[in-house]
Amino acid sequence: TERLTVAQVVKASGLPRTTAYRVLRTLVAQGFATEWPELGTFGPGPVLGRLASRSDPLASIVETARPFARALSAKTRWPVSIATVVGNEVVVRYSTDGEAALSYAPQHPGVRLPLLDSAAGRLHLAYGDAAERTLWLDLAYDRRNEGAMPVEPRAAVEAELATIRRQGFASYAREGRLTMRRSLAAPVHGPNGVEACLVVRFAGRAIRTRQEMQQLVTELC
Repeated sequence: TERLTVAQVVKASGLPRTTAYRVLRTLVAQGFATEWPELGTFGPGPVLGRLASRSDPLASIVETARPFARALSAKTRWPVSIATVVGNEVVVRYSTDGEAALSYAPQHPGVRLPLLDSAAGRLHLAYGDAAERTLWLDLAYDRRNEGAMPVEPRAAVEAELATIRRQGFASYAREGRLTMRRSLAAPVHGPNGVEACLVVRFAGRAIRTRQEMQQLVTELC
């Protein structure tokens, strides 16, 4: 969902800044717009969200999870995002990167990540339908065998997915320029099962002990 600053609205509409802001605040009051003061942006409000949910049933789930994402980010100080799966990719739907005290390597709404190369994607595969999981793994390994990326043994991935289902969260780490970029993902349940996930991202060197990791998992789950 696109979000705009007041400056962008002024440029697109030609309205004076004070008028544009007054109109936006009126739309917020009537439920047609939502203000994200931490980002200085405005976007569609709950009234439009209810209409959009007819074509995007995940919109209401994302909006319901957003306060939890903000609260978790404020408590841990790390960026937290809400992600869903579209096709064979994870799509970031909301992120606290604009307000998190320890935000780095931001992932703003609209960012897409491969299923196997993200905590959110692995969580989705773990909780998804078994036949669908097999299909996505078949497709992923076909691409990997073309040399697009290093091959991780499929048996190891399937064992990890089983562990994710048992423990209730997924983790993933990738090489960063200065430190490992790590993430944890927990499921957001909807009418059709796990329909989204909360993801907290953090620098590997900042969480060093088992106790620190367990504390972060406890906050997330």
